[in-house]
Amino acid sequence: MSSSPADLHLPAARKGGLGALLRELGNYAELSKLRLCLMVTLSTAVGFALGAAGAVDWPRLWITVLGAGLAALGVNALNQCLEADRDARMLRTRGRPLPAGLLSHGHGVLFGLSATALGPLILISVSAVAALLTLLCAAIYLLAYTPLKPRTPLNTLVGAVCGGLPPMIGWAAAAGRPDAGAWILGASPF
Repeated sequence: MSSSPADLHLPAARKGGLGALLRELGNYAELSKLRLCLMVTLSTAVGFALGAAGAVDWPRLWITVLGAGLAALGVNALNQCLEADRDARMLRTRGRPLPAGLLSHGHGVLFGLSATALGPLILISVSAVAALLTLLCAAIYLLAYTPLKPRTPLNTLVGAVCGGLPPMIGWAAAAGRPDAGAWILGASPF
């Protein structure tokens, strides 16, 4: 049975069923470093809980976690897009979705930009400060940490800033601003 040219543009799920869809979702989960994103959302939730004055506003917490999580997924995907050529040369990383050809570079960029933009747009509904901190974290990760990785071990200090911002994002979403407790929590990776 031969494929028509139109079939080549169908989503994987329509071409290969549920198994193909699950593989495709797995590729996007790996592209976005889903496990790392779960840690980011957990530290955001902890920051939120610590910044809440009194009882936790659960809907606000879930919106915060969703926004921070989407931004983290997107930033990690964009990081892999920026590093795809280098990843293709390293044994440890050549099996990642982009170097292995499991996802196209264009799809990776589109997914990364969409999720990175959607996260702060969701967060602005609970806190403009949390949304700005999220954008700051994305900018530091993509414009400083990623380019410094192959050049200097000092990139880990820049990465620590990115690790300290998610609890501050959560705190700002709960309290409206990152006060002294948020700064102490954010400095804990150092």
